[in-house]
Amino acid sequence: MRRYSSIVVSLLIATIPFLAATPAQATALAWECDLNYSCYYMGYNGTGSRWVAPTAGCHEPPAFPGNSISSVYNRGHNNAYVHLYAKVSSSWVEIASFSPGAWGNLSGSSDNNADRVCITP
Repeated sequence: MRRYSSIVVSLLIATIPFLAATPAQATALAWECDLNYSCYYMGYNGTGSRWVAPTAGCHEPPAFPGNSISSVYNRGHNNAYVHLYAKVSSSWVEIASFSPGAWGNLSGSSDNNADRVCITP
């Protein structure tokens, strides 16, 4: 029984380096977005929580509380453009636009200010 216990302990110790590598893998997933979709991230540089627009048209991002989109990757979405809008009084004001294949961070007053996402041809 003692030999069996030492084998189990040895195997557990051997797996520690692999478990420690997990956070580095999360960094490698920045800007992850499937082809023909547009993705919206809470963090800069395609990091943090991600929301994927389900279809073309206009959407209010449900996954993010309080207008918290900080970066966008338009990975084609059927060759459509992505437009981000903020609600100002009773009007929608475009605050950013991304052509197919474009990605980037929102800056200035655009950061954390998108109330609506519209995907148009």
